[in-house]
Amino acid sequence: MELLDSIRANAKRHYKKIVLPEGTEERTLKAANILIEQRIAQITLLGDENEIKELANKWNLNFIKDATIINPKTHNKK
Repeated sequence: MELLDSIRANAKRHYKKIVLPEGTEERTLKAANILIEQRIAQITLLGDENEIKELANKWNLNFIKDATIINPKTHNKK
């Protein structure tokens, strides 16, 4: 088993939560989509929910719908 396969398997086994603060960045959304699709981690994206959903749709990132999205500007615990 290669190193990356070993890391992936370990991450899947522990299935941790990851918060990604740049929720509207293309690289962030694409990485989050892969992590969700492969069930490697539970993802929380920070940013405007409508913008994140529009970008996910634009880039065909079908698994972003399974992420938790928190808008830090309007969240009740800001």
